[in-house]
Amino acid sequence: MIGTSNNMNDNKPVVLVSCVAKKRSLSIEAKDLYLSDLFEKSRLFAETYGDKWFILSAKHGLLDPNQVISPYDVTLKNMSRGERKAWAAGVIESLEKQVTKNQPIIILAGEYYRDDIEPILNKKHYDVSVPLVGLPIGKQLQILGRLSQNSEIMADQNRFFALIDRLFSISSRNSCFSELESKEIPSRGLYFFIDPTERRRFPTIKNSRIVRIGTHAVSEGSKSTLWQRLKAHRGTDDGGGSHRSSIFRLHVGHAILASREIVQDSWGIGDTAAKEVRDAERWLEIEVSNYIRELHVLTLPILDQASPDSDRSYIERNSIALLSGEGAVSTPGSEWLGNSSKMRSIRESGLWNVNYINDRYDRRFLDTLDELVERAIIGDPSPKSIAPKNWRTIMQQGLLDQKTLFD
Repeated sequence: MIGTSNNMNDNKPVVLVSCVAKKRSLSIEAKDLYLSDLFEKSRLFAETYGDKWFILSAKHGLLDPNQVISPYDVTLKNMSRGERKAWAAGVIESLEKQVTKNQPIIILAGEYYRDDIEPILNKKHYDVSVPLVGLPIGKQLQILGRLSQNSEIMADQNRFFALIDRLFSISSRNSCFSELESKEIPSRGLYFFIDPTERRRFPTIKNSRIVRIGTHAVSEGSKSTLWQRLKAHRGTDDGGGSHRSSIFRLHVGHAILASREIVQDSWGIGDTAAKEVRDAERWLEIEVSNYIRELHVLTLPILDQASPDSDRSYIERNSIALLSGEGAVSTPGSEWLGNSSKMRSIRESGLWNVNYINDRYDRRFLDTLDELVERAIIGDPSPKSIAPKNWRTIMQQGLLDQKTLFD
Protein backbone atom coordinates (compact mmCIF):
# COMPACT_ATOMS: atom_id res chain seq x y z
CA MET A 1 0.00 0.00 0.00
CA ILE A 2 1.31 3.45 -0.74
CA GLY A 3 0.75 6.55 1.33
CA THR A 4 1.63 10.17 1.29
CA SER A 5 5.11 11.54 1.60
CA ASN A 6 6.74 14.92 1.42
CA ASN A 7 6.44 16.69 -1.89
CA MET A 8 9.52 18.47 -3.21
CA ASN A 9 7.55 21.61 -3.95
CA ASP A 10 6.17 21.81 -0.40
CA ASN A 11 9.36 20.88 1.48
CA LYS A 12 12.53 21.11 -0.57
CA PRO A 13 15.15 18.54 0.36
CA VAL A 14 18.75 18.67 1.42
CA VAL A 15 20.82 16.83 -1.21
CA LEU A 16 24.06 14.99 -0.42
CA VAL A 17 26.39 14.38 -3.38
CA SER A 18 29.50 12.24 -3.07
CA CYS A 19 32.93 13.45 -4.14
CA VAL A 20 34.76 11.75 -7.01
CA ALA A 21 38.37 10.73 -7.58
CA LYS A 22 39.22 13.04 -10.47
CA LYS A 23 39.85 16.66 -9.44
CA ARG A 24 41.22 19.90 -10.78
CA SER A 25 44.83 20.64 -9.85
CA LEU A 26 44.24 23.95 -8.07
CA SER A 27 42.58 25.31 -4.95
CA ILE A 28 39.01 26.21 -5.83
CA GLU A 29 35.45 26.14 -4.50
CA ALA A 30 34.51 22.52 -3.79
CA LYS A 31 31.58 22.53 -6.24
CA ASP A 32 34.07 23.21 -9.08
CA LEU A 33 36.85 20.91 -7.91
CA TYR A 34 35.45 17.53 -8.89
CA LEU A 35 35.55 16.33 -12.50
CA SER A 36 33.01 13.76 -13.62
CA ASP A 37 29.78 13.76 -15.63
CA LEU A 38 27.93 12.10 -12.74
CA PHE A 39 29.09 14.75 -10.25
CA GLU A 40 28.11 17.56 -12.63
CA LYS A 41 24.63 16.16 -13.20
CA SER A 42 24.18 15.43 -9.48
CA ARG A 43 25.23 18.99 -8.71
CA LEU A 44 22.77 20.40 -11.25
CA PHE A 45 19.97 18.32 -9.73
CA ALA A 46 20.90 19.49 -6.23
CA GLU A 47 20.98 23.14 -7.29
CA THR A 48 17.67 22.82 -9.17
CA TYR A 49 15.60 20.89 -6.64
CA GLY A 50 17.37 21.17 -3.30
CA ASP A 51 16.90 23.71 -0.54
CA LYS A 52 20.63 23.29 0.09
CA TRP A 53 23.23 20.73 -0.81
CA PHE A 54 26.52 19.35 0.48
CA ILE A 55 29.37 17.23 -0.79
CA LEU A 56 30.28 14.03 1.01
CA SER A 57 34.06 14.33 1.02
CA ALA A 58 36.29 11.49 2.17
CA LYS A 59 38.73 14.04 3.58
CA HIS A 60 36.50 16.89 4.75
CA GLY A 61 33.31 15.06 5.76
CA LEU A 62 30.21 17.19 5.13
CA LEU A 63 31.56 19.84 2.79
CA ASP A 64 29.95 23.16 1.89
CA PRO A 65 30.10 23.36 -1.92
CA ASN A 66 31.23 27.01 -1.71
CA GLN A 67 34.21 26.27 0.53
CA VAL A 68 37.58 26.69 -1.14
CA ILE A 69 39.71 23.54 -0.81
CA SER A 70 42.80 22.04 -2.38
CA PRO A 71 42.98 18.80 -4.37
CA TYR A 72 43.43 15.68 -2.24
CA ASP A 73 43.87 11.96 -2.66
CA VAL A 74 41.70 10.36 0.03
CA THR A 75 38.96 7.79 -0.52
CA LEU A 76 36.67 5.85 1.79
CA LYS A 77 37.48 2.69 -0.13
CA ASN A 78 40.94 2.65 1.43
CA MET A 79 39.69 3.25 4.98
CA SER A 80 39.11 0.58 7.62
CA ARG A 81 35.58 -0.18 8.81
CA GLY A 82 36.23 1.78 12.01
CA GLU A 83 37.55 4.77 10.11
CA ARG A 84 34.46 4.83 7.87
CA LYS A 85 32.18 4.69 10.90
CA ALA A 86 34.03 7.58 12.50
CA TRP A 87 33.78 9.52 9.21
CA ALA A 88 30.01 8.86 9.07
CA ALA A 89 29.54 9.99 12.68
CA GLY A 90 31.25 13.28 11.85
CA VAL A 91 29.04 13.76 8.77
CA ILE A 92 25.88 13.13 10.81
CA GLU A 93 26.98 15.56 13.53
CA SER A 94 27.55 18.28 10.95
CA LEU A 95 24.39 17.49 9.01
CA GLU A 96 22.12 17.72 12.06
CA LYS A 97 23.12 21.36 12.41
CA GLN A 98 21.91 22.02 8.84
CA VAL A 99 18.55 20.22 8.57
CA THR A 100 15.26 19.98 10.41
CA LYS A 101 13.61 16.66 11.20
CA ASN A 102 10.78 17.26 8.72
CA GLN A 103 13.14 18.09 5.83
CA PRO A 104 13.74 15.29 3.31
CA ILE A 105 17.32 14.19 2.66
CA ILE A 106 18.28 12.83 -0.75
CA ILE A 107 21.56 10.95 -1.06
CA LEU A 108 23.22 10.76 -4.47
CA ALA A 109 26.21 8.63 -3.55
CA GLY A 110 27.69 5.16 -3.87
CA GLU A 111 27.58 2.54 -1.15
CA TYR A 112 30.83 3.51 0.60
CA TYR A 113 29.54 7.04 1.08
CA ARG A 114 26.04 6.16 2.25
CA ASP A 115 26.12 2.76 3.98
CA ASP A 116 27.10 4.16 7.39
CA ILE A 117 25.07 7.36 6.99
CA GLU A 118 21.67 6.13 5.82
CA PRO A 119 20.96 3.70 8.73
CA ILE A 120 21.80 6.34 11.35
CA LEU A 121 19.56 8.94 9.69
CA ASN A 122 16.73 6.41 9.45
CA LYS A 123 17.16 5.53 13.13
CA LYS A 124 16.93 9.22 13.96
CA HIS A 125 13.66 9.35 11.93
CA TYR A 126 14.84 11.56 9.12
CA ASP A 127 13.07 11.17 5.76
CA VAL A 128 15.95 9.68 3.76
CA SER A 129 15.85 8.64 0.11
CA VAL A 130 18.47 7.08 -2.18
CA PRO A 131 16.58 7.35 -5.48
CA LEU A 132 19.29 6.07 -7.83
CA VAL A 133 20.36 3.04 -5.81
CA GLY A 134 20.90 -0.10 -7.88
CA LEU A 135 21.04 1.69 -11.23
CA PRO A 136 24.04 1.55 -13.59
CA ILE A 137 25.93 4.79 -14.11
CA GLY A 138 24.50 5.25 -17.60
CA LYS A 139 20.93 5.11 -16.29
CA GLN A 140 21.76 7.46 -13.42
CA LEU A 141 23.15 9.97 -15.89
CA GLN A 142 20.07 9.65 -18.07
CA ILE A 143 17.67 10.26 -15.17
CA LEU A 144 19.62 13.17 -13.71
CA GLY A 145 19.86 14.73 -17.17
CA ARG A 146 16.12 14.48 -17.70
CA LEU A 147 15.41 15.94 -14.28
CA SER A 148 17.66 18.91 -14.77
CA GLN A 149 16.41 19.67 -18.28
CA ASN A 150 12.70 19.28 -17.52
CA SER A 151 11.96 21.13 -14.29
CA GLU A 152 8.48 22.13 -15.54
CA ILE A 153 7.63 18.51 -16.22
CA MET A 154 8.87 17.55 -12.78
CA ALA A 155 6.70 20.24 -11.20
CA ASP A 156 3.70 18.81 -13.05
CA GLN A 157 4.60 15.31 -11.91
CA ASN A 158 4.82 16.57 -8.34
CA ARG A 159 1.30 17.92 -8.63
CA PHE A 160 0.03 14.77 -10.35
CA PHE A 161 1.37 12.46 -7.65
CA ALA A 162 0.08 14.74 -4.88
CA LEU A 163 -3.40 14.32 -6.38
CA ILE A 164 -2.94 10.57 -6.71
CA ASP A 165 -1.85 10.37 -3.08
CA ARG A 166 -5.01 12.21 -2.03
CA LEU A 167 -7.07 9.39 -3.47
CA PHE A 168 -5.64 7.10 -0.81
CA SER A 169 -7.85 8.84 1.72
CA ILE A 170 -10.56 6.67 0.13
CA SER A 171 -9.08 3.38 1.34
CA SER A 172 -11.54 1.09 -0.42
CA ARG A 173 -10.32 2.42 -3.76
CA ASN A 174 -6.79 1.12 -3.16
CA SER A 175 -6.86 -2.65 -2.95
CA CYS A 176 -4.82 -5.64 -3.92
CA PHE A 177 -6.35 -6.64 -7.23
CA SER A 178 -7.04 -10.19 -6.06
CA GLU A 179 -9.23 -8.81 -3.25
CA LEU A 180 -11.09 -6.18 -5.23
CA GLU A 181 -14.88 -6.54 -5.45
CA SER A 182 -17.28 -5.09 -7.97
CA LYS A 183 -19.16 -3.07 -5.33
CA GLU A 184 -15.99 -1.06 -4.67
CA ILE A 185 -15.66 0.03 -8.30
CA PRO A 186 -17.47 3.02 -9.85
CA SER A 187 -19.50 2.30 -12.96
CA ARG A 188 -17.29 4.56 -15.07
CA GLY A 189 -13.83 5.87 -14.38
CA LEU A 190 -10.10 5.48 -14.61
CA TYR A 191 -7.81 2.86 -13.07
CA PHE A 192 -4.19 3.04 -11.94
CA PHE A 193 -2.28 -0.20 -11.45
CA ILE A 194 0.38 0.14 -8.77
CA ASP A 195 3.23 -2.30 -8.19
CA PRO A 196 3.92 -2.54 -4.42
CA THR A 197 7.38 -4.01 -5.12
CA GLU A 198 8.41 -0.97 -7.18
CA ARG A 199 9.28 2.49 -5.88
CA ARG A 200 8.96 5.89 -7.45
CA ARG A 201 12.38 7.43 -7.58
CA PHE A 202 11.14 10.94 -8.24
CA PRO A 203 9.41 13.12 -7.29
CA THR A 204 7.61 11.60 -4.26
CA ILE A 205 10.30 9.07 -3.84
CA LYS A 206 9.12 6.58 -1.26
CA ASN A 207 5.75 5.72 -2.76
CA SER A 208 5.07 2.72 -4.97
CA ARG A 209 5.18 3.15 -8.71
CA ILE A 210 2.24 3.37 -11.11
CA VAL A 211 2.78 0.76 -13.83
CA ARG A 212 -0.38 1.05 -15.93
CA ILE A 213 -3.10 3.64 -16.50
CA GLY A 214 -6.32 2.87 -18.32
CA THR A 215 -10.07 3.06 -18.66
CA HIS A 216 -12.88 1.19 -20.42
CA ALA A 217 -14.39 1.83 -23.84
CA VAL A 218 -14.70 5.51 -24.76
CA SER A 219 -16.44 5.06 -28.10
CA GLU A 220 -19.60 7.12 -28.46
CA GLY A 221 -22.53 5.54 -26.62
CA SER A 222 -20.56 2.63 -25.13
CA LYS A 223 -22.25 0.98 -22.15
CA SER A 224 -19.23 -0.93 -20.90
CA THR A 225 -18.25 -0.50 -17.27
CA LEU A 226 -14.97 -0.06 -15.44
CA TRP A 227 -15.49 -3.36 -13.63
CA GLN A 228 -15.91 -5.23 -16.92
CA ARG A 229 -12.54 -3.89 -18.09
CA LEU A 230 -10.84 -4.76 -14.81
CA LYS A 231 -12.30 -8.27 -14.86
CA ALA A 232 -10.85 -8.85 -18.32
CA HIS A 233 -7.43 -7.90 -16.97
CA ARG A 234 -7.75 -10.02 -13.83
CA GLY A 235 -8.97 -13.17 -15.55
CA THR A 236 -11.36 -15.89 -14.48
CA ASP A 237 -12.07 -17.20 -10.99
CA ASP A 238 -10.13 -20.40 -11.69
CA GLY A 239 -6.96 -18.41 -12.38
CA GLY A 240 -7.18 -18.44 -16.15
CA GLY A 241 -8.10 -15.64 -18.49
CA SER A 242 -7.94 -14.45 -22.08
CA HIS A 243 -5.16 -12.23 -23.34
CA ARG A 244 -7.18 -11.79 -26.52
CA SER A 245 -9.60 -9.60 -24.57
CA SER A 246 -6.97 -7.68 -22.60
CA ILE A 247 -3.98 -5.93 -24.12
CA PHE A 248 -2.53 -5.68 -20.61
CA ARG A 249 -2.54 -9.48 -20.30
CA LEU A 250 -1.02 -9.76 -23.77
CA HIS A 251 1.98 -7.58 -22.87
CA VAL A 252 2.52 -9.28 -19.51
CA GLY A 253 2.45 -12.69 -21.18
CA HIS A 254 5.03 -11.67 -23.79
CA ALA A 255 7.31 -10.41 -21.01
CA ILE A 256 6.97 -13.65 -19.05
CA LEU A 257 7.88 -15.67 -22.14
CA ALA A 258 10.90 -13.46 -22.87
CA SER A 259 12.11 -13.52 -19.26
CA ARG A 260 12.12 -17.33 -19.31
CA GLU A 261 13.28 -17.69 -22.91
CA ILE A 262 10.18 -19.73 -23.77
CA VAL A 263 8.40 -19.73 -27.13
CA GLN A 264 4.59 -19.81 -27.32
CA ASP A 265 3.88 -19.21 -30.99
CA SER A 266 0.12 -18.82 -30.61
CA TRP A 267 0.32 -16.07 -27.97
CA GLY A 268 -1.29 -12.93 -29.32
CA ILE A 269 -2.33 -14.49 -32.63
CA GLY A 270 -5.93 -13.88 -33.68
CA ASP A 271 -8.97 -12.43 -31.96
CA THR A 272 -10.19 -15.94 -31.13
CA ALA A 273 -8.57 -19.34 -30.84
CA ALA A 274 -9.63 -22.99 -30.94
CA LYS A 275 -9.95 -24.89 -27.67
CA GLU A 276 -6.75 -26.85 -28.15
CA VAL A 277 -4.84 -23.59 -28.63
CA ARG A 278 -6.38 -22.08 -25.51
CA ASP A 279 -5.60 -25.24 -23.54
CA ALA A 280 -1.95 -25.04 -24.60
CA GLU A 281 -1.84 -21.40 -23.48
CA ARG A 282 -3.57 -21.97 -20.17
CA TRP A 283 -0.36 -22.24 -18.12
CA LEU A 284 0.69 -18.81 -19.33
CA GLU A 285 -2.74 -17.28 -18.73
CA ILE A 286 -2.45 -18.50 -15.13
CA GLU A 287 1.01 -16.97 -14.80
CA VAL A 288 -0.33 -13.67 -16.15
CA SER A 289 -3.24 -13.75 -13.71
CA ASN A 290 -0.91 -14.45 -10.81
CA TYR A 291 1.23 -11.45 -11.69
CA ILE A 292 -1.60 -8.99 -12.30
CA ARG A 293 -3.57 -10.00 -9.21
CA GLU A 294 -0.66 -9.08 -6.95
CA LEU A 295 -0.77 -5.48 -8.16
CA HIS A 296 -2.81 -2.85 -6.36
CA VAL A 297 -5.55 -0.91 -8.07
CA LEU A 298 -6.60 2.67 -7.47
CA THR A 299 -9.76 3.87 -9.18
CA LEU A 300 -11.09 7.34 -9.88
CA PRO A 301 -14.82 7.84 -10.64
CA ILE A 302 -15.37 9.82 -13.83
CA LEU A 303 -19.02 9.62 -14.76
CA ASP A 304 -19.45 11.69 -17.92
CA GLN A 305 -20.82 9.91 -20.97
CA ALA A 306 -18.61 7.66 -23.09
CA SER A 307 -16.93 9.58 -25.89
CA PRO A 308 -13.46 10.00 -27.39
CA ASP A 309 -13.67 13.54 -25.99
CA SER A 310 -14.72 12.40 -22.51
CA ASP A 311 -13.02 13.33 -19.28
CA ARG A 312 -11.92 9.70 -18.95
CA SER A 313 -10.10 9.82 -22.26
CA TYR A 314 -8.61 13.23 -21.44
CA ILE A 315 -7.17 12.15 -18.08
CA GLU A 316 -5.98 8.75 -19.32
CA ARG A 317 -4.15 10.13 -22.33
CA ASN A 318 -2.48 13.00 -20.50
CA SER A 319 -1.52 10.97 -17.43
CA ILE A 320 0.32 8.46 -19.61
CA ALA A 321 1.98 11.24 -21.61
CA LEU A 322 3.12 13.02 -18.44
CA LEU A 323 4.76 9.91 -16.99
CA SER A 324 6.44 8.76 -20.20
CA GLY A 325 8.77 10.25 -22.77
CA GLU A 326 10.83 13.11 -21.36
CA GLY A 327 9.09 12.68 -18.04
CA ALA A 328 10.03 9.02 -17.64
CA VAL A 329 12.23 9.36 -14.57
CA SER A 330 10.46 6.83 -12.34
CA THR A 331 12.77 4.19 -13.77
CA PRO A 332 11.72 0.61 -12.92
CA GLY A 333 13.82 -1.55 -10.67
CA SER A 334 16.03 -4.24 -12.14
CA GLU A 335 13.52 -6.96 -11.22
CA TRP A 336 10.49 -5.37 -12.88
CA LEU A 337 8.91 -7.84 -15.31
CA GLY A 338 8.37 -5.14 -17.92
CA ASN A 339 12.12 -4.94 -18.47
CA SER A 340 11.71 -8.17 -20.46
CA SER A 341 8.99 -6.75 -22.70
CA LYS A 342 9.56 -6.86 -26.45
CA MET A 343 8.02 -3.36 -26.58
CA ARG A 344 10.62 -0.65 -26.26
CA SER A 345 7.95 1.81 -25.11
CA ILE A 346 7.17 -0.40 -22.10
CA ARG A 347 10.81 -0.92 -21.17
CA GLU A 348 11.70 2.77 -21.39
CA SER A 349 8.57 4.31 -19.86
CA GLY A 350 8.17 1.79 -17.04
CA LEU A 351 4.46 1.55 -17.92
CA TRP A 352 2.48 -1.39 -19.28
CA ASN A 353 1.07 1.06 -21.83
CA VAL A 354 1.89 1.57 -25.50
CA ASN A 355 -0.65 4.22 -26.52
CA TYR A 356 0.11 7.90 -25.82
CA ILE A 357 3.71 7.13 -24.87
CA ASN A 358 5.89 10.13 -25.82
CA ASP A 359 2.85 12.32 -26.57
CA ARG A 360 2.97 15.92 -25.43
CA TYR A 361 0.55 16.52 -22.60
CA ASP A 362 -1.88 19.34 -21.95
CA ARG A 363 -0.98 20.91 -18.60
CA ARG A 364 -4.62 21.90 -18.09
CA PHE A 365 -5.47 18.24 -17.41
CA LEU A 366 -4.08 18.64 -13.88
CA ASP A 367 -6.80 21.18 -13.09
CA THR A 368 -9.41 18.75 -14.38
CA LEU A 369 -7.85 15.90 -12.41
CA ASP A 370 -7.82 18.07 -9.28
CA GLU A 371 -11.57 18.65 -9.51
CA LEU A 372 -12.30 14.98 -10.24
CA VAL A 373 -10.25 13.88 -7.22
CA GLU A 374 -12.06 16.38 -5.03
CA ARG A 375 -15.41 15.03 -6.25
CA ALA A 376 -14.30 11.49 -5.41
CA ILE A 377 -13.14 12.44 -1.93
CA ILE A 378 -16.36 14.21 -0.96
CA GLY A 379 -18.39 11.40 -2.54
CA ASP A 380 -20.24 13.62 -4.98
CA PRO A 381 -19.13 12.68 -8.52
CA SER A 382 -21.03 14.44 -11.27
CA PRO A 383 -21.82 13.18 -14.80
CA LYS A 384 -21.05 16.63 -16.18
CA SER A 385 -17.93 16.75 -18.35
CA ILE A 386 -15.37 19.34 -17.27
CA ALA A 387 -12.49 18.73 -19.71
CA PRO A 388 -11.54 21.72 -21.90
CA LYS A 389 -13.52 21.95 -25.12
CA ASN A 390 -11.79 20.65 -28.26
CA TRP A 391 -8.88 19.26 -26.24
CA ARG A 392 -8.57 16.19 -28.45
CA THR A 393 -8.48 18.17 -31.69
CA ILE A 394 -5.80 20.45 -30.27
CA MET A 395 -3.67 17.51 -29.13
CA GLN A 396 -4.09 15.59 -32.38
CA GLN A 397 -3.06 18.60 -34.42
CA GLY A 398 0.06 19.05 -32.29
CA LEU A 399 -0.85 22.58 -31.27
CA LEU A 400 0.30 22.25 -27.67
CA ASP A 401 2.67 24.91 -26.43
CA GLN A 402 3.61 23.97 -22.88
CA LYS A 403 5.17 27.34 -22.06
CA THR A 404 2.49 29.72 -23.28
CA LEU A 405 -0.81 28.28 -24.47
CA PHE A 406 -1.80 26.53 -21.27
CA ASP A 407 0.05 28.41 -18.54
